[in-house]
Amino acid sequence: MKRRFLALGSVLIVIGVLAFFLWQHAHRPAAAPSPLFAVAPDSVTAISAHWASGARIVLRRGPHGWFLVAPVQAPADATRVHAFIDALNEPVSRRYTAAAVPFTSAGLAPAQLRLRIGDRLAEFGTSNPATGLRYVRRGTYVLAVDDTLLPRLAAGPWQFLSTRLLPPGAVPQDVQLNDEPALDEPRLLAAWAQARATSVGPGDYPPSKPVAQVRVHLARSPQPLVFNVLSRHPQLRLERASSKLVYRLPATAASQLLPASVHARAAGS
Repeated sequence: MKRRFLALGSVLIVIGVLAFFLWQHAHRPAAAPSPLFAVAPDSVTAISAHWASGARIVLRRGPHGWFLVAPVQAPADATRVHAFIDALNEPVSRRYTAAAVPFTSAGLAPAQLRLRIGDRLAEFGTSNPATGLRYVRRGTYVLAVDDTLLPRLAAGPWQFLSTRLLPPGAVPQDVQLNDEPALDEPRLLAAWAQARATSVGPGDYPPSKPVAQVRVHLARSPQPLVFNVLSRHPQLRLERASSKLVYRLPATAASQLLPASVHARAAGS
């Protein structure tokens, strides 16, 4: 009898130990999923996106902040670029060897999009219709991710453009309309230093004929920043001559940014 109780006790102890380990395993915190790009935001200095169609978006960080360098060259909005960088750490849901997922069926031969962050490359394929997860190739692995990067980039390069009319850190010295004398009135210079467009986008097609031209001379810059005035109403539309980007502002901004003609002011005096 004593031996039977000892055996029963041993069995109960084993069951208790197993139950404890099962409980501990069930309540163990889930391992954090690995991110698609494990990068520190401050370490990112270049973003390059190339589509199979040939379209591309290239952003680079320089001494004065982020710039869009392709398809056009213009200052970028740091807040929008940083929001994209924050999305780079989206979690990887599944990981496969390259042999387990044929590149053709995953839309990776060729890839829809090649995204390079510094020296790290990810190639984006199609989405799995059953899971909604997108196939992404990183090195020798094919990953499945709940992709937000490709849809963000599909919105086009213009989303990253800064709406400021002047480059970061630029200090206007005077403003010249057509061939009139340049003016350095404090209110005029302050308006240019603070001006932001309501939207920025590619130039008109076919190109609009300018109605005037304004030159903004900047401190420490040998060449002025030149804008073609495409219209004053119902919007003020300024085309940056170097990039053909069009900055759209309310019509009321014309009186703040465009100097009144010297001849017109003299005639009214």
